[in-house]
Amino acid sequence: MKVTVLGSGGWGTALALLLLENGNDVTLWSYSEEESRKLSETRINPLLPDVRIPEEMKFSTDMACVKGCGAIVMATPSFAVRATAAQLRELADEGTIIISVSKGIEKDTSLRLSQIIEQEVGGKCPVVVLSGPSHAEEVGRQAALQGYTLVSGNARGADRTAQAACLKAGGKVISIVADELEKHRKKENVLYLSEDGFSEPFSSQRALSRNRCIHALGRMVFVAQSNWQKGGTWDGTAKNLHFGWSPVACYRDGSEASLQLEQMGAYLVDLQDLRDMGDLKTPDTTIFDMEEKEIDVKRLD
Repeated sequence: MKVTVLGSGGWGTALALLLLENGNDVTLWSYSEEESRKLSETRINPLLPDVRIPEEMKFSTDMACVKGCGAIVMATPSFAVRATAAQLRELADEGTIIISVSKGIEKDTSLRLSQIIEQEVGGKCPVVVLSGPSHAEEVGRQAALQGYTLVSGNARGADRTAQAACLKAGGKVISIVADELEKHRKKENVLYLSEDGFSEPFSSQRALSRNRCIHALGRMVFVAQSNWQKGGTWDGTAKNLHFGWSPVACYRDGSEASLQLEQMGAYLVDLQDLRDMGDLKTPDTTIFDMEEKEIDVKRLD
């Protein structure tokens, strides 16, 4: 089957390689002509430096490459999904399956990326979503089973998934919220905390600011998913790695975000690595080991 993968980052390239290995005719589309040229010449994606791209892989910057495809894989960054999908209305064949694999939601509308694609293609093509095991759920469950307390930000998605799994397995949760504490009902084994005034409403600044508390409270931080250079998860994790508040483990999903965070000092883990959190890499010193030093929370920004 002819398949085009839109987005030549680490995640898009990894999926293109898998599709090629399974006997498909694959074209990897890139927004950047320079990036596409380098991929074609070197057969190496810098985000996957140990994987050589076979000669059979085709590269293009012309969106017309989607014509005649049985499937189109949307692997562009979340901010580019709408503009990219808009071009498919005219160029994609009717009935071509569009597979949404990008993470995140649209900032202005809070729509899922698959909903954005459906809006833009106008019913011309069926839209499906690639999903798999929940790393966040396994983190929460294993934290409970191994006697750890889960610290989370209570945001929709990975945070709440991990919290629910932890509580279901009999664990305890510290939830640092970014809105009014009075909105959160008392729940067994959950401690709600607020960095600011108890009655302060939600704001994007509060959501970002609380990340320093989430990262500094834990002996280890697990990043289940993150957008690249965008959003609260990225912002908090990047600052953690810069200031060294706690060690960071990222789910090995091939995304640009996880690979960039690895280069910044995080290390990548798989689901099986969570079976014994005590065996995971830890730093020589964390803020919990600084017994003779007074920790000034104001410095954690």
